[in-house]
Amino acid sequence: MRKSSINTISTRVVLLVLLFLATLTSGASAAIALILEVETTPQWWIGWLQNFSTEMFGAAVTFILLELVVSRRRDTRKLVIQMRSRDNATALQAVEELREMGCLDDGTLQGIDLRGANLQNADLQEADLSNARLNNADLRGATLANAVLKQADLRDSKLDRANLLLSDLTGARLIRTSLTKANLRDATLDEADLRNANLKGAYCWHTIFDQKTILPDGKPWKQQSRLTKFGAVERPSEW
Repeated sequence: MRKSSINTISTRVVLLVLLFLATLTSGASAAIALILEVETTPQWWIGWLQNFSTEMFGAAVTFILLELVVSRRRDTRKLVIQMRSRDNATALQAVEELREMGCLDDGTLQGIDLRGANLQNADLQEADLSNARLNNADLRGATLANAVLKQADLRDSKLDRANLLLSDLTGARLIRTSLTKANLRDATLDEADLRNANLKGAYCWHTIFDQKTILPDGKPWKQQSRLTKFGAVERPSEW
């Protein structure tokens, strides 16, 4: 409350100073015009009014644009906080509103902290969650098709039945992450860390790995590596 009062006082002081300077400079200009060119005073006032109206119009447009930007940031920050909620309904509502605002795929969610969030069945399709912290997040049944999860921290998270079709999990930390029956078809898992991850029934057809990908047993992926030994499904007919 104290901080808000200080901010309000500061704003008022700035406005008063600007008003004082505008009045002072206008008065000085009018005095000079009266002393040096009395006969041109009407023309001076016409010019002053024209300039003043133009400046005020520009100031009004600038204020409106700034207010829209500030208001959008304020709303986005509020929704991100709600998205972290352990209450599933609150989190899902926040996701939907962020999607309507176009904030899911524009970089707004990059690096955000969503640890412990309850995002069951959330529609995060095409969301950009690069470098996001999703430790212990509940994403069971979530739609993450085409999502960008580069370098995301998904340790101990639940991604059971999540749709990760074509998602980019490059460099993601999936340590102890549950991916039971998750759809990882055509997903990119280059350099991903899957140590102790649960891949039981996970659909891994055409999933992309590289030699820096760490498998659930702690060993690096190789071309001859078979994910079926971890319970994953590698052919559509087995899905």
